[in-house]
Amino acid sequence: MDGAGTLGPVSGMRCPERTLESVVRGGADAVLATYGLIETYGRLMDSVGLILRCDGGVSTVEDNTKWKMLFGAEDALRLGADAVACNCFPRSTGEGITLEYLAKLVSAAAPWGLPVLAEALSGGFTDDDRHRTAEAIAFATRAASELGASFIKTAYTGSYDSFAEVVDSSYLPIVVLGGAATDEELFLRRIADAMRAGASGVAVGRQIWQHRNPEAMTRALSAVVHEQLPVEEAVAWVKTADDDPAAANQH
Repeated sequence: MDGAGTLGPVSGMRCPERTLESVVRGGADAVLATYGLIETYGRLMDSVGLILRCDGGVSTVEDNTKWKMLFGAEDALRLGADAVACNCFPRSTGEGITLEYLAKLVSAAAPWGLPVLAEALSGGFTDDDRHRTAEAIAFATRAASELGASFIKTAYTGSYDSFAEVVDSSYLPIVVLGGAATDEELFLRRIADAMRAGASGVAVGRQIWQHRNPEAMTRALSAVVHEQLPVEEAVAWVKTADDDPAAANQH
């Protein structure tokens, strides 16, 4: 739920209160959110983990040199957050900026025992496939690990075998980002493959809050992650919600 800072009030973010209520009901374990969202709607997230996005200050994700660290460990503690998060963009024009502020956030969070989630992406937010190979993603996750991150959010490399290489080269837990909204069966299959390859979880945004039924998608995703529910059954849950939301949300 941290995307509106750069994407604006897009579909799914125009009324964050309703979306937050839906994902919490759907069984989300934690919410990654901005300072403003937590300050305004923190009461809705009392029952889940809360991760504060500490960097930002950009209106586009295309220029990796413009990111700034905006908030820190004490801000997270004041808001009641359980962890902090920031980007880490090795092999990008902004690597010197993001790697340095990740290290500083780790240093500031350590005395308080706050875990640090590093969003580690080779090349930053890019469509260049060269930055989404197993080697490139493994390099990014390892760079974040060596700077002291507690766990890593990164991109799926496209196949079970290639992502297993990433997991095998990491000594920290890895969660897979969701990326742009896409076909729900393809998305859930990708998540299931990532979990089989050794991912520790997922960090999903648009695929949930831009979905026609965020609660049903959250439930389906949670079941795939925690219960290894077959993808076909998870997709059926979501489709059931189109005709009978009450029945689908009882799963």
